[in-house]
Order: sequence, then C-alpha cells, then structure tokens
Amino acid sequence: MNIRKTNLLMVALIIMLMSPLGSSTFAADIPQAKPDKGLVIFYRSSNFKGGAIRFNLNHSDGPMGQLSGGTFL
Repeated sequence: MNIRKTNLLMVALIIMLMSPLGSSTFAADIPQAKPDKGLVIFYRSSNFKGGAIRFNLNHSDGPMGQLSGGTFL
C-alpha cells in the first residue's frame, strides 16, 4: 500500500470513530403535555463558538428562564 492510500484510510478511520462524538444525543425528563395544551421545548446545543452568549426567555406572564449552551427549557 502506498502512503496516499494509507493516509486516506487513516482519515476515514478517524472520521468514523469521532462521528458518534459529534452528534450528541441525550435523554431528558420531558414532561408530557396535557391533552388540551401544547408543549414547546427550547434547546441550545453546546458549542464552543458563542458559548458565552445567554438568551433570556420571557413570556407575558413573566420570565421563563435563561438558555445557555447545552441547556433546554
């Protein structure tokens, strides 16, 4: 095998090994919506880029909470 094929194989192997890390999924205790109501979930993924920015979510009844990286409301 020449060097070019070996390098290509190594890159493909690294991508395959790291792909589960890039698509993070998590299980959360999400409450069930009542039959006559709806349920809205706000989720923000955890990224380094823009991680210091936080969003305040407000409703007409008052504040709902703060959404930062890797959190949900």
